[in-house]
Formats: sequence, C-alpha cells, structure tokens
Amino acid sequence: MGYSHISTYGDGDSYGSDAMVVHVCKGDGVGTTLRNVAASGVEEALKQLYNAGSIDGWRIEEYDTTCNLDCDGSGLLDQWTNWRENRGLTDRGSWLLVHGCHTSVAVHNGNAWNTDLSAIVKTDWFHFCDKYAFQGVAVQEVFHNYLSYDSECTEKRWVTNGEGDHALGDDIYYNGDYKRTPMCINYDDKKTSGDCNDNHNQSDCGGNKWLNWCEEDGIKYSRQCET
Repeated sequence: MGYSHISTYGDGDSYGSDAMVVHVCKGDGVGTTLRNVAASGVEEALKQLYNAGSIDGWRIEEYDTTCNLDCDGSGLLDQWTNWRENRGLTDRGSWLLVHGCHTSVAVHNGNAWNTDLSAIVKTDWFHFCDKYAFQGVAVQEVFHNYLSYDSECTEKRWVTNGEGDHALGDDIYYNGDYKRTPMCINYDDKKTSGDCNDNHNQSDCGGNKWLNWCEEDGIKYSRQCET
C-alpha cells in the first residue's frame, strides 16, 4: 500500500487519550537516516515533557513511505494529506513527513514551515546546515503554534501559524484534534560559506537549546532558539 510501519516506542500511558502521539514518515527519495534524525529530536522533546509531568504519556510511530510529492506544483500539504487518507493512515496524532521539496514553491504557497524562528538555513533550498537545527524545526512542526518564550524565558508569545489552519498547539494536548500535517525537509551538514545565516551561531541553535522548557503556573512550554 505504499508504506510500512517499522517501530513504536514511548513512555508512560502511551496509548491513553491524553498521550501525545507523533507519526514520523519519510518521503520519496529521503533516506532512513533523515527520518530517524527528525524522530530522535521529537523523542527528546516528548521525553522532557513527560519527565516534567506535563503529559501522561507519549509515543512515536515510525514508517517507511513512498509518498512522491509534486515538488514543482502547489498544495503540498493537500497532496500529503490525500496520500495518507487514501492509505488509511488517519490514526490520531501528529503526522510528520520528512521530504525534500524545493521551498521556493512551497513557502510561497504556505506549504512549508515558517522561517521566522531563525533556524539556520540556506537561502535557496532551505536545507539545514546543522543537524540540531533540523531537529529543532521537526520539533517545532510537531508543536506548531505552541506557546513559546524568548531565550531568557521572559517574553511569552504564540508561535505564528504560517500554514493556514495548521494549528496544533492547544489541540495536541487538550483534545487530540490534529488539524493539519506538519512537514520537514532535508538538512545539509556540509556548510558552505555564505549559504547559512551568519547572524546565528550553530552551536547556540543546536542540541538542547531547542528542547529546553520554560514553566508558568506549573505548565512547561517550548523555548525557541534565540535570535
């Protein structure tokens, strides 16, 4: 049917009604390594939420896919959603597709993630020049529109939802109503001079910087990479 389920892992009440569930897939032409890199970033974020007592449980489901998006066309989210639904992949949860479409089409049509979180990217293909920045945006896609803080944990703001009604924030925790499908593209670990945004230090935007959590009234919230 064009996909295969390969693994499940999680913590706590991972099949409970309040568990955070993330399905991670790879698109046509994207290697297994990239899917695993994205999933490991999401796993770390979910573990931190669980260990902080903010959620009762979580699980990640990983798949191989042969989803061949029309990268030169429009409606990438619709293509991906239709592909899932046609194969019965409609289980509750957030569906993350690691794909490699050129974003000059995708961004202008609102079909790729926002770039306002200052992730380290190339200016043309938006390939991430740092593995941890790539993981950070994978995490951001799963928690899209989630409450975010600045680097000092002081200024609170809602992360913009640049993909129309792609608003997962409240829904992902409170009622499991996942409205749109998050998506992610390649990262490129071979940095070329001038390709990456020099206003940001890769070490600052890497690793746990994306995965730290601020607390307000006992609730943990994601903290974005500092600008």
